[in-house]
Amino acid sequence: LPKAITLELSDGLAMELVLIPAGELVMGDPNGAGDERPASRVRIDKPFYMSRHEVTHVQFAALVDAAGEA
Repeated sequence: LPKAITLELSDGLAMELVLIPAGELVMGDPNGAGDERPASRVRIDKPFYMSRHEVTHVQFAALVDAAGEA
């Protein structure tokens, strides 16, 4: 799978997605803030794509329209 892809949403509107690979990682920080504890091992069974940046309202609306949910 490519490490990054561009998803074309509509007229000149796009999202850059990055591959999150399958594997294991430790999530959290035992010395961090309350919502970061406890550190725990997490397993990702299948790779997936996630937006490189926060999704804007306009991008979200385009995704909803493309899915026929509007």
